[in-house]
Amino acid sequence: MNNHPKYTAETMAKRVMRFDELKHNGIPLMFIDSILPGHWRMNYAVIGDTASENPDFEGQRAITDPHRFQIGMGWAPPGCGPAWHTHDYVEMFFILEGRWRFVWGYDEDPEKPEGEFLLDKWDAISLPPGVWRRFEVAGDSIGWFFALLESHEVLKGKDRY
Repeated sequence: MNNHPKYTAETMAKRVMRFDELKHNGIPLMFIDSILPGHWRMNYAVIGDTASENPDFEGQRAITDPHRFQIGMGWAPPGCGPAWHTHDYVEMFFILEGRWRFVWGYDEDPEKPEGEFLLDKWDAISLPPGVWRRFEVAGDSIGWFFALLESHEVLKGKDRY
């Protein structure tokens, strides 16, 4: 017997994200490094309690029902992307548009990376817990990404890394 809840058209509609609506709810200062030169980007919270260091972020998720994962999207101009950081959970990126450079390593010092990958449209990378990373648009036009994050505790305020 199926014990799953039944959904109405109204409750199912709350589980739909329409990009034409989402694109007006971008969060330019979702993370504190976004104000630094070379790190500006626009982030979108699609599903789940996506982390944010901006208290104004609350309520910006497109789909608010609980999930066991988090999904975000974002775009950045050429040369921009998140600063060197790490997480205690898996973070996967799927490139929607443009060329992106992903640099990774095991040292807190961003000047000591282990390697890098150039990813193009439809390419993906899965970054394991504990691996330091940064990524930036390596092409000449705006780049878009889709991010899937493993379920994890969402910190309130500044990330410990």
